[in-house]
Amino acid sequence: MKRKNKGNLKRVMLMMLNYWPTMLACVVCVLLVNLSDLAKPYIQKIIMDDFLLGSAQEAGWYSIGGMSVLYLGAVILAAGMTVLQANLINGVAQKIMMALRQRVFRHIQLMPLRLLDKFSAGRLITRATNDVEALNELFTDVVINLFKDIFLLLGLVVVMVELDWRLALLSFTALPLIAVFTFLVRTKLRRNFQVVKSLIGQINGFFAENISGMRLVQIFNRQKEKLTAFRQLNKR
Repeated sequence: MKRKNKGNLKRVMLMMLNYWPTMLACVVCVLLVNLSDLAKPYIQKIIMDDFLLGSAQEAGWYSIGGMSVLYLGAVILAAGMTVLQANLINGVAQKIMMALRQRVFRHIQLMPLRLLDKFSAGRLITRATNDVEALNELFTDVVINLFKDIFLLLGLVVVMVELDWRLALLSFTALPLIAVFTFLVRTKLRRNFQVVKSLIGQINGFFAENISGMRLVQIFNRQKEKLTAFRQLNKR
């Protein structure tokens, strides 16, 4: 199962290669955002240590006013690159999602009847809607943010050690605890995710069957029973 999941994830990720110029632009935007975020605390350090607490002589850009302008520039650059990166990655994600929906619908059309009988309408609808939308979140949030966080973490480590290596080492003592906690909850999170996806499929199937058969539900006056059944399913 794990090999199959990795293979499917690899196939999806390879679809991004068709849009590599846009993805490269996203990477550049992410790097600029990280550089801006790393520069802001360093600029604050200069203002605090050299001018407010120290007695450094101000000259040109090396002054409170100059550093403030640089800080504002870093904020504007980070905000602008974040918006540009979000627009670019969302554009790529929507194109990939469009292609995936077409593939899923085409695949369902070509499925043998013996296989269609094994799957409920809700499960098939979930595949074409909720599951595809989950992949959209993978592209727009997970991939870019993972790349961003890795480089930001590396940059933060360098800056922390440069500013005060003793405080940096003290901060690193929390890493083993975070690693142990992540390992412990990983299995439970995966199991809960699978349960939720199954329930979403059942809810979609309940909607599809009842909406398509609403005329029969009303003819036999089964509204209350169906509502009760849905409430129980929705509560789960």
